[in-house]
Amino acid sequence: MANYVPTMPKEDLLKLRETLKKTIQEDLEKYGEVTIGAVSTCAELEEVEERLKELV
Repeated sequence: MANYVPTMPKEDLLKLRETLKKTIQEDLEKYGEVTIGAVSTCAELEEVEERLKELV
């Protein structure tokens, strides 16, 4: 998991969330499935989503 997520400001978390979503979508389009590399991206996205919920 990304240790930097808990300390990131909300604006940066929102940008990171969009980047992670884009990365996952590109992986799906390129390979037709979520690859092993994208699994960690999905986990990081979940962590970002949880942190954003805490900030709301």
